[in-house]
Amino acid sequence: MVGQAMPRNPAQPVSPTTTDAAAPTTTMHGEGCGGADPLVEEGLAGAFTEPSDAGLLSSITWEDRGECEAFILRFETTNGAPATTPPGFAALLRRGVGVLRIELDLTETLIAQQLVESRFVSAIYVPVHDNGTRFADLVLSNDALARVTTSRSPGTIEVQLHPGGEPIASTPMMTDNIVLVSFSARDGTPGTVVLAGYTTGSALRVVAPGTDSTLVLREEVEGAQPWTGFETEIQMEPDEGVIEVVPQRDGVAVGGIAIEVEPPVASD
Repeated sequence: MVGQAMPRNPAQPVSPTTTDAAAPTTTMHGEGCGGADPLVEEGLAGAFTEPSDAGLLSSITWEDRGECEAFILRFETTNGAPATTPPGFAALLRRGVGVLRIELDLTETLIAQQLVESRFVSAIYVPVHDNGTRFADLVLSNDALARVTTSRSPGTIEVQLHPGGEPIASTPMMTDNIVLVSFSARDGTPGTVVLAGYTTGSALRVVAPGTDSTLVLREEVEGAQPWTGFETEIQMEPDEGVIEVVPQRDGVAVGGIAIEVEPPVASD
C-alpha cells in the first residue's frame, strides 16, 4: 500500500489548544538518561496504576540531554494546582506504525497537538477516544528505544528516547485535519481493510471500490476542533484500488488522504 495526502480545504479554523510552534527546549546537562527499568524496542515501555489527583494534562515539554531526549507531561488538579501524582497510564512503543502512545486515565487536556521536529519526534497529538479518555501520540522521526517513568510532587510522566533498535517500519500520514496511523488488510479476509487514526472532523467519509460510507464521530462544536480517534473497517470489491479517507465538518470535506491499495501478491 502507498499513501498520498489530498489537497486540504483552504478555509480551516485554528484551534487555540493547538501549538504549531515548538515549545521552549532546554538542554539539561545535569539531568541523566538512566533509570531502573530497561529500554524497550517494542511494546510496553511504562505504566502507572495508583490513585491520582490529576484532572488535566497541562503541558508537554522536551529536553535534549545528549545521550537521550526526554519528553515531560505535566498535570493539574481540577482546582488548577500542580498534581502530586500522575494519572494512570500505559505507554506502548508501536514500532510498526512509528508512534509511542500513552493511554491516559484522563479526560481533560490543554494540549491538542504540538509541532516538535526534534531528534526523535516530529509531532505530538492528544486525541480523545469515544469513551472520553485521552491518549498522547509521539510521532517518531527516527529509530528509538524508549523508557517511560513517573515522578511525584509534582506528578509527571517522563518519556526517554534513546537511539537504537530496528528501523521504524512506517510513520503516520499527517495533514492538517487527519492523521492516519495505520491501514492494513485483515488476515484471511480478502478486500477487508482496517483504518485507524484521528481527525478534527466530526465525521469521516471513506470511499473505495465497492463502498462509500460515513462514520459519525462526534457532535459538531463551535471554535476549537478536538482530535477524535477512529478505527473503521471497510470491504473493497475488487480488493485493489484507491481508498479516500475524508474528514467532514457540517457535511463539508476538510482535506483528506488517498491510499492506493495494490493487488495481493500471489503465493507460490
